[in-house]
Amino acid sequence: MLNFLSEIFEILSNIPAYILYVIESAWNLIMEGIQGLFELATSLIPLPEIPSAPPFIAQINWFFPIGAVVSIMVPIVIGYTAFLLIRWIYAKVGDL
Repeated sequence: MLNFLSEIFEILSNIPAYILYVIESAWNLIMEGIQGLFELATSLIPLPEIPSAPPFIAQINWFFPIGAVVSIMVPIVIGYTAFLLIRWIYAKVGDL
C-alpha cells in the first residue's frame, strides 16, 4: 500500500515537469512548422546557376588548399590590422 501511495505522490510531484514538457514539445512543433514554411518558400525560389571554378584552380586547390589558407589568414590579417589601427590611435592620443 505504501508503495502505491509513493508512486501516486511521485506522479503528483512531477506534474510541473510534465507541464513544462508539454509546453516545450508544443514550442518545438511550432518551430518545426516555421522551419518547414521557410524550407518550402526557399524551395520555390529559382536559384541562379553558380559558376564553377576553372579546372586549373581545382588542380591547384588539390595540391595547395587555398580555402584553408584563406580561412587561416583572414583572422590573422584582421587582427594585425586592428593592432595597427589601435597603435596609431594610441600614438595620436599620446601626442596630445
